[in-house]
Amino acid sequence: MLFTSFIFLFIFFPIVFCCYCITKKQWQNFFLLSASLLFYAWGESAHVVILIFSIIINYAIGIIVEKLHSSDSLSARFALVLGILANIFCLGYYKYVTFIVRSAIDALGIFGITCSPPSTAIPLPIGISFFTFKGLAYLIDIYRKQFSAQKNIIDFGMYLAFFPQLLAGPIARYQDFKKEISNRSVTLNNVALGLRLFSFGMAKKVLIANSVGTIADAVFALPAGSASLPLGWLGVTAYTLQIYFDFSGYSDMAIGLGAVLGFHFPENFNYPYIAASVKDFWHRWHITLGTWMKDYLFYPLSLSGWMNRFGRWGKKHLGKKMGRRLPICLANLVVFFVVGVWHGAAWKYIAYGIYNGVIIAFS
Repeated sequence: MLFTSFIFLFIFFPIVFCCYCITKKQWQNFFLLSASLLFYAWGESAHVVILIFSIIINYAIGIIVEKLHSSDSLSARFALVLGILANIFCLGYYKYVTFIVRSAIDALGIFGITCSPPSTAIPLPIGISFFTFKGLAYLIDIYRKQFSAQKNIIDFGMYLAFFPQLLAGPIARYQDFKKEISNRSVTLNNVALGLRLFSFGMAKKVLIANSVGTIADAVFALPAGSASLPLGWLGVTAYTLQIYFDFSGYSDMAIGLGAVLGFHFPENFNYPYIAASVKDFWHRWHITLGTWMKDYLFYPLSLSGWMNRFGRWGKKHLGKKMGRRLPICLANLVVFFVVGVWHGAAWKYIAYGIYNGVIIAFS
């Protein structure tokens, strides 16, 4: 169910909002969880089980990690690793197994070994990258003792499956969400602000992204070499505008829907196309993903023991200045490789990530 669909605009959300307003406070989270599961099941009926599985696993392991941390930090770390592996396995199976198998078959073909590729790809659950990253952040932050584990599975499930964020983010972390899990209210100001944000986001998506997307599709559908230089630039420009207004439009709609229901989500885009550099661009584009990568991948990598060993090697063989920069450069390359893979299971996304990582690592 898309935010711009007739059924969402005129049936689902109006009913959800009206029922939410008259529901007693102690039942509101249960109502929102039920509405979120229904929202997801509408278009992903077979995959709603995966979302429920993610809720149960992350909820249970979060409690286990917190309980073990007070008495046995090694066991807590082991439980955390199991939780991380469970999330990564779920994401990896549905998003990357088909790509890995087909890439392996292509690689074997280079050596004359022929294998039949899988006839169909594994269906990808919509939004799995978003709710998986939310679950990972939740478990890691509990291990870091940034907050206590949520003991109410309904409240936790509502956080992980909250329908405005389910399809395209932003990736709101639990610490941004936890105060409003039990203490929020629907106010006229928040409803007005939320509807205004939602309307702006919908205009970005429907009026701009869809319109320029039609131009981009028409240009890219031309046979290779048949487009003139101006037409080629028109297609590239149209596509550039399409991906921004599409993604930022959905983010604005999600933030607006959250505000209507009494939640406040972090900003996800900050005029990225006025960035002065590639580094500045990534500070402005998909901000919640960038922050996630910085806190849960870049800092742990750049400060890790094996990165320090690279730094000592660099100081010895490349000079002190390069030795100090080497762990940061390598961490950036790894981060942007993951960013590329996160965006899609294809070599073009890997190349895209590494390309940006090299620029930022050496800028």
